[in-house]
Amino acid sequence: MKLRKLLKPSYILCMILFYITAVFGGIFTVIDHVFHLWFPDHPITLFLGPFEPVFSYVNLYFYEHPELYSSTSFLTLSFLSSISLMGWALLFLWYISRLIKNIDKKGLFKKVNVSILYKLGIATLILVTIYSNIDSYLLKQAIQELEIVNADLVLEDFPYFDGLFSAVGFFIFAFALNKAIRAIEGKEQ
Repeated sequence: MKLRKLLKPSYILCMILFYITAVFGGIFTVIDHVFHLWFPDHPITLFLGPFEPVFSYVNLYFYEHPELYSSTSFLTLSFLSSISLMGWALLFLWYISRLIKNIDKKGLFKKVNVSILYKLGIATLILVTIYSNIDSYLLKQAIQELEIVNADLVLEDFPYFDGLFSAVGFFIFAFALNKAIRAIEGKEQ
């Protein structure tokens, strides 16, 4: 019963995070990329400063701004990567808030929750894999700009495993929940 009291605040927290992510994360990301891509001399672009991509596993700082960060192809891929990450974050928060709301009102063992978990797995599989692969490619491009003396820097190319394992986890949980619902329905008959 004590856990049930946490469902309403959890739902509210998910919705607050959803709107914060949509407004600040999504809009800022779009404005930053759009102005750096198509309006490089606009005053807003100058206000934003030079483009600095955000990589998932590494903070990479250059003493001089590399030309790579100004190339249209790099900016476009960074834009696609950021949109897929923001899209996944928004879908994740939305689906989790719906799941929490359904559990609070109807209970866990309902078919609608299975559907939500499958959708969450599909969104994770597609969007996180897109983000991870593009992010890995951009990071490799940026690392090529480094002047490393007396060493080699090798990145393992398995970034898509995060999204794959997460999606499989959602699918397994949805499958198990579906089996439990069928068992409960069969027991009631």
